[in-house]
Amino acid sequence: MDALMDEDDGFDLEQAAARLWMTEDHLLDLRDQGHVIGLHSYSHPTDLAALDEARQRDEYRRNHAHLTGLLGAAPTVMSHPCNAYDARTLKVLGELGIVMGFRSNLHDCGGGPLELPREDHGRIARQMGLL
Repeated sequence: MDALMDEDDGFDLEQAAARLWMTEDHLLDLRDQGHVIGLHSYSHPTDLAALDEARQRDEYRRNHAHLTGLLGAAPTVMSHPCNAYDARTLKVLGELGIVMGFRSNLHDCGGGPLELPREDHGRIARQMGLL
C-alpha cells in the first residue's frame, strides 16, 4: 500500500485519512446516539494472531485506554480485526473485562461470548449494490 501511495504524485495522505478513519468526534457522536463502542485494536494489524501475547496485549490495552479516556467508560465489547485471533487474544480480552466479542463472519465456532458470529459489512454492502 505504501508503494502505491508513493507512486501517485497527487495522493494526499491527510485527505485519505479523513475519508477512511473515524475521528474522536465521530465516536462521541455515535456514543451520544446510543451506540455501543468497542475495541478493535489500536493499529489494526491484519494478522493479530501472528503477534506474540505481549504485542496483542499492547494493541488492546492502548485501544482500551484511548476509548476509556475519550468516552468516559471502559469498553466491554469488541470485534476481531480481520477475524485473526487466537487463544492468547481471548485471554487478553478477558483480562481487560471484555464480555462480548464478534467474529467477522457468520460461522458459529461455539467458542463462547468472545467469538460470536456476525455478518461482515462488506457482504451487506455488496448485497445492497453499494460495492
